[in-house]
Amino acid sequence: MNYGNRISINDIDEPQETLMMSIAKADHISNNMAFDGHLSRNYITQNIDPHNERKYLEKTKEQSSSAAEPKAPLKYQPKWWFIIFLIFMLSVQSLHSGYGMGTWNRIGPMLRLKYGWTPGERKFYESFVTSFLIAGIVLGRFFGAWFVQKGRKTCLLTACFVGIVAIGIMMVQNIFLFIFGRLIYGFAAGTFNAVGGRYVEECSPPQYLSLFFTLYTFGVSLNRPAVVLGTMLLEKSKDPAVLIESDSWRSFILMPLIFSTICILGTILVVRYETPMYLVTKKRYDEARSAIKLMFSNDVDAEEILKYLKRNTSKETDKASFQSALVDPRYRIGTLITSSLALMLFFNGIFPITTFGADLFTAIYGDDYTYFDSQATLNIIAIADPASQLVAVFIVPLFSRRLFLIGGGLVIAVMNALVVFFDQANNNLAVTVTVVGLVIITSIVQEPVCQLYMQEVSSNSSLGIVHLCYFLSTFVLAAALPTVLAELGPSSIYGTCFIMSMVLVVIQFFFIKETSKLTDKEKKQLYFPAEYKSIIQNTQDDSSQTIDMDHSVSMSLRSFA
Repeated sequence: MNYGNRISINDIDEPQETLMMSIAKADHISNNMAFDGHLSRNYITQNIDPHNERKYLEKTKEQSSSAAEPKAPLKYQPKWWFIIFLIFMLSVQSLHSGYGMGTWNRIGPMLRLKYGWTPGERKFYESFVTSFLIAGIVLGRFFGAWFVQKGRKTCLLTACFVGIVAIGIMMVQNIFLFIFGRLIYGFAAGTFNAVGGRYVEECSPPQYLSLFFTLYTFGVSLNRPAVVLGTMLLEKSKDPAVLIESDSWRSFILMPLIFSTICILGTILVVRYETPMYLVTKKRYDEARSAIKLMFSNDVDAEEILKYLKRNTSKETDKASFQSALVDPRYRIGTLITSSLALMLFFNGIFPITTFGADLFTAIYGDDYTYFDSQATLNIIAIADPASQLVAVFIVPLFSRRLFLIGGGLVIAVMNALVVFFDQANNNLAVTVTVVGLVIITSIVQEPVCQLYMQEVSSNSSLGIVHLCYFLSTFVLAAALPTVLAELGPSSIYGTCFIMSMVLVVIQFFFIKETSKLTDKEKKQLYFPAEYKSIIQNTQDDSSQTIDMDHSVSMSLRSFA
């Protein structure tokens, strides 16, 4: 074959229809494209029958028109062993935040005896122990929103290694190093929180997203049973002298090493790739094909899944800056909507239970309520929470997001009002039952759906800003809550939660939109002004068409080499 002269279509060892279709696509994008550095379109088309060329150009035009029409989501199946392992691995690593939150409830009484604090010193140091953990989560979550754009897998492994360093620091029996270690540990947990939910969202086939995400939130809720297991490693004696001499608190702190080890080995040996959606946004298509073959069943061709992801993955939102999330018309409404969901989680009344449960129940029952009584109540809550999350796995996929967000918010507001009512009536048992019921209701109808909705509609930057505000609020609350409980009692806290929950339910009734039937691109652009949607749609369609054409032409011309 002589490339320097005219080339006949009969000289090419490739089906004529495939080649001519590729030429037609190339003509649609550019009339001056050069193939393989030397071979131009003019050389190839010199001897093609004009009638055939027109026929294939018309056929290509029809295919382009049909491709532009809305398509139903492609239903491809996961490899079940892989997705179950992925959710297990991510859930285990997500235990860090909840385990860290529950740590002081369990080992605090022992360390108070070791340090010999006065009541004033106890209040001072404990405010730092809790607030520094939350400050670390704030920084980690904000940093993670930027870092996750550099790679989901990279962010995941970084969080694991930072967490291991933090555990080593906390092992030293020095209150200042312990507080500093809590800050670093919180940073690791916050960084991971930025990527865990996103990993699940981007690896789930559309029809299974609700199921897999609620499975993930169920796994995350196991942090409370994990705390209970850690408690079994602690000294059981009630003798203060024995507790002062015991080092069993170190065993409790070491337990998260298991979480990080599972995650590191699983990421390196099993998961191996970034998420397919992330690889598509970075145009790393060869890696995306390999990831698709690893994660998804062969029932649908990997090339079909890749094309679907190209059409329906939002590329712009993954690159949005923090400034854009606040002021850009495309993102600011979504940031505000996501903020309202974060506020709903903040005011659902769960934080005082999970972080200061022992102090809360002491405030309810008085000084007769001992440390061991509080541990028994917290153990009940630790079992009720994941059991409720497991129920959510079967319920959430059946109903709309709006129903859970609005209806669930209303029910939770009523539960907060009941806590106030029973506390004012001095019915302590009813308060405890209502608090446990609040945990159950929140775990079923609100927490998993709020987390899922925020992942669906938010850019990484928007989510980072929202969580920054959320954890800054919890930082302030953690510092103030012991004093508020001692001075004003539970009614003041849960009365505020009731009022704010009602306000947020009204806001969401008017502004929240349904997402359950939408593609990733449609979700990320759900709160875009209409004019921006059309501009981005046209740009991405042109980009996708160019990519598909390049792949088709390159495949057709391989036989020339």
